[in-house]
Amino acid sequence: MRAELKLLVMYSATEEEYEVIICGCGPTGALLSALLARLRIRHLVLEKEPEITADPRGIVLDEDGIRIVQSVGVYKALFKDIGQGWYQF
Repeated sequence: MRAELKLLVMYSATEEEYEVIICGCGPTGALLSALLARLRIRHLVLEKEPEITADPRGIVLDEDGIRIVQSVGVYKALFKDIGQGWYQF
C-alpha cells in the first residue's frame, strides 16, 4: 500500500515558486530547512509522516554535524535533551 503524501503547507489560489524542494523532514531535511531559512532561500519541505516518528534517525553527530547544529542555534537545546545520555555508556 502506497503511503499518502501529506503536505505541511497551506494551499493558496496563487502559484508558489521555490528555489529548493526538500523531500523528508528528518534530521537532515530539518537542518537543511533551517539553514536555507537563515539564508532567506525560498524552499518547501515535503514530509509524508503526519507526526514525529519514534524510530531512531540521525543517531550519530560528528564534529561537522555539531558545527552545523550550532550554526542554526539549537546545539544547547539539543545537548540538554539528548547529550546527557552519552555519559551512560
